Amino acid sequence: MDKGQLGNQLSIFIYLFLFVLIGGGIVFGTSLFLEDSSDFRSSDAVSLNREIQNCIRDVSEADFSTRFYDSCTIGKSVTDRYNLIKVCVNSVDCISAGNPLFSTGGDFQLCGIAGVKSNGDYPSCVTTEMSANSKSYTILTVSKQRVRRVS
Repeated sequence: MDKGQLGNQLSIFIYLFLFVLIGGGIVFGTSLFLEDSSDFRSSDAVSLNREIQNCIRDVSEADFSTRFYDSCTIGKSVTDRYNLIKVCVNSVDCISAGNPLFSTGGDFQLCGIAGVKSNGDYPSCVTTEMSANSKSYTILTVSKQRVRRVS
C-alpha cells in the first residue's frame, strides 16, 4: 500500500468519526429536550412567585386585588389553567386563610401536608413571605403543569 492510499483511508475514517459524533450529539440533545419526564412545576411556581413579589412592590394594593392580571402583566388563561395563586396580608396561615388579598380559587390544603413536596404526583407548592408597604405578605403559588410541549 502506498502513501496515497493510506491518506484516503485515514480521511474516510475521520469523516465517519465526525459523522457519528455529530449524529450522536443531535440524537442525545433531542432526546433530552423532548424527554417525557421533564418536570418544570417547581421552577414554574418559583418564577410565578417572583413575578408576584415584584408586582406587590410596584403596584398599589387596591390595583393588585381588583386588577391583578392587568397590573401584574400575568396571562389569565395560562395561569388559570396551570397555576393556583393565593396572596394573604398579615396572615399567620395563608393556606387556610378565609379572606386573602387575591386568590384564584382551588384547593391549597395539599401545600400544608409535609409529604407532598417529595411526592411527584402532587402539584408543586412555593410559599414566600415578604414585607412591603409596612405590611407582611404571604404568597402561595402552585404549579399543576407536568410537561411542557413545544407546539
